[in-house]
Amino acid sequence: MTDQRESTDQPAPARPGTDAKPRSRFLLVVIGAALASWMTMLAFLTQIPFTIVVNQRQVRKADVLVTGALKDAGSKQVRIEKVWFGKAPGSGVIDVPNIDLVRPAAGTNYLIPLWRDGRIVNVSKKGDPGSGRPMVYPDTEEMRAQVTEAIQRGRIIE
Repeated sequence: MTDQRESTDQPAPARPGTDAKPRSRFLLVVIGAALASWMTMLAFLTQIPFTIVVNQRQVRKADVLVTGALKDAGSKQVRIEKVWFGKAPGSGVIDVPNIDLVRPAAGTNYLIPLWRDGRIVNVSKKGDPGSGRPMVYPDTEEMRAQVTEAIQRGRIIE
């Protein structure tokens, strides 16, 4: 006697639900990827724009405030365009030893709060000269308005 199953050319019946698993997994992966892409796009399109705020204390405590540009890439010389207050340590071009710490682009104007340490002039740092990271600000209309406001509030002289 031969078994009837062996004699038929039909495949054995599949277990229920095995055909649908690869399709449903693929569908879940596609839906998950689409949802992740959609959420990422929404995050980029609705992000809050980055705004720069002038450190009022830094500006008010500076010895000199100038608008200037780095003379050449990699140089530590600043070409002064305008002196807002204080006495500029030179005319035209001045040496600023720590200007490289703020990585300014050559030829781009910045608002640069400076402080004197004897005969050396440095970019002033957050809050107090000698503390924190040196900061300069792009020479834009908004930054000029913030600097003007800081100056009007009065300089901090200690």
